[in-house]
Amino acid sequence: MNKEKRHPYHELINMMPCGYGLCNFCKFADWEDIGGSCCEADLNCTHPIIMKEKYGFPEPCDVWSGSDCWCFRPLKKATLQNLGIIVGIMYQGFNAHWSKSKQEYIAIKPSKNDIENDLVKAIV
Repeated sequence: MNKEKRHPYHELINMMPCGYGLCNFCKFADWEDIGGSCCEADLNCTHPIIMKEKYGFPEPCDVWSGSDCWCFRPLKKATLQNLGIIVGIMYQGFNAHWSKSKQEYIAIKPSKNDIENDLVKAIV
């Protein structure tokens, strides 16, 4: 995806108060559980060009610091509309969660642990 097409994704994701990056919504992100928690995982990029180092393409930038990534390809459920819904849910102080049964993002009240560990940041 070229930079102009990635821009709206990048902008919406940067509005999320939880420190998400493009990788959180990329179909080439492979999360490896290292600590038994969804918050403790290593990220591996499985983009076919990254996997073939012989082509000499640069590694993606550090998307966690808000940088852009030329490898980004959105997950099927990571439409611009859904990202806007996620931002809205987070601005209300809730966690956004993908509901498999409803096939949409829903708002979930954060747990006491999430609040104590600053995993939810209400902006309003």
